[in-house]
Amino acid sequence: GRAFLMGEALSEGAGKLSGTEFRLRLDLLGATLNVSVGRQSALGSVSVPARNFGPAVGLFALAFREPRFDSAEVDRLRRLTLDAIARRSDNPTLVASLVASRELFGASTLYGRAVDGERATVAALTPEDLRQAHRSVFRPDGVALFAAGSLPQSEVKGALEREFGNWQGPKGIAQFFQPATPPAGTGTRLVIVDRPDAVQTVITILAPGLPYSASDRTSLEAFSTVLGGSFTSRLNQKLREEKGYTYGAGQSFTFDRDLGFARLGTSVRADVTGASLQEILRELDRIRAGDITSEEGEKAAALLRQSIVGGLGTIEGLTAASV
Repeated sequence: GRAFLMGEALSEGAGKLSGTEFRLRLDLLGATLNVSVGRQSALGSVSVPARNFGPAVGLFALAFREPRFDSAEVDRLRRLTLDAIARRSDNPTLVASLVASRELFGASTLYGRAVDGERATVAALTPEDLRQAHRSVFRPDGVALFAAGSLPQSEVKGALEREFGNWQGPKGIAQFFQPATPPAGTGTRLVIVDRPDAVQTVITILAPGLPYSASDRTSLEAFSTVLGGSFTSRLNQKLREEKGYTYGAGQSFTFDRDLGFARLGTSVRADVTGASLQEILRELDRIRAGDITSEEGEKAAALLRQSIVGGLGTIEGLTAASV
């Protein structure tokens, strides 16, 4: 949870500006600053009207180059994170996801732990811990900048060079994000989390996948669309429309830098848990045997094209595609 809490604290004061002052400056510019930290990367972004781009980039750079990590702000964010961790057990879908990741990848591995940490580790974090994480994560030798908008390239480049051009990184500090290793093949396993008197059963199937660099990534995305990646997918049609077991079911692939995984999930009435699993496994067996019609393939290709074009229709989508 160290990198996660560090990311949460980046916009809570920087340079000579307290957290309140920093957020007020952003509001006056009409700017939104977001930071997210994952298992193998961190992403910071600022969105602002073009006329205020220069000042917003100044605040953006200040947050990443000179964060304050004031004790009061860190204490507040730590309490919020601990509250969120405590509420995990109230969310059956999240419980199933965390247990599945732990059991597939291993409790001590990068992908077997929750990104926002555990109660014991988060409770012990100090401002200095966050400063160390910041020096390892946000350093000029590991950062790439992307920009999209209506301004001339020269203006954008000039503002970025002014704020980031003289950024000097620390010496001799190892990169924070370490390579991830695929899980060892252990065969099919069934793990049950018992919740007495639950009216629904959360079903999660997690399996090893492929990294982003895989040559057949697009084919897998098309397969996912057929199985569970759209409202008209087989799982939705079978479990929701035909059987009435659930409000929805989905399947997707995650393609990360070093590895990937496939996830299938749904929530069904408790009394049809076994029947739902049978239907899911039956559909997986059909696809494994090559039972995909040309109509399904054409529909999947059309949906993927629409998704790609739609994503590129916004500034955020353009930068996300570049990242």
